[in-house]
Formats: sequence, structure tokens, C-alpha cells
Amino acid sequence: MHLLPNYDEYWVAYKDRGPVAGGSGRDAFVPALVLDGRIVGSWRRVRTRGTMVVEATARGRLTRAQALALASSAERYGRFLGAPVQLIVK
Repeated sequence: MHLLPNYDEYWVAYKDRGPVAGGSGRDAFVPALVLDGRIVGSWRRVRTRGTMVVEATARGRLTRAQALALASSAERYGRFLGAPVQLIVK
């Protein structure tokens, strides 16, 4: 699982986004959740006092393994930011 930022070239650099997005290009400019090379949802960050909240919205129900992969990605993001991250999955 990867947390890609909005306007990431993986997602927006191609006219035909079907192979990545499953035929949907409507969310091309929002941060994307990527699993096994496919867009499976979106996410956003909300800065709070001392913590970064990552709100993830999956297009379908995540398996336990996928949820763990998402949590791991959020943890890596927090290390990158140098701040603790709280993950909320909607």
C-alpha cells in the first residue's frame, strides 16, 4: 500500500488511467491509496496539534492484510514527517 500525493505522476501523467484506476479518472487530482499498482481509494491529511491525522477512504472493504499495509504506510509517512500519525479508515 502506498499513499500517493495529489498530482503524483503515477496517477496523472497518462491520458488513459484505466489500467491504474479501473476505468475511473474522476479522482485524478486527489491523494491516492495504491495497492498492487491499482488505485483502491483516497486519503487526506489533517494537521492537529502535535499529530498528523491520515483519513483514508477505501473504495471497498479492506482485508486485514490490506489494513495492516495501510497502517504501515501511514507509519512510514509519519516517520517522513517527523511527527506521530493517527490513521482513520472510513
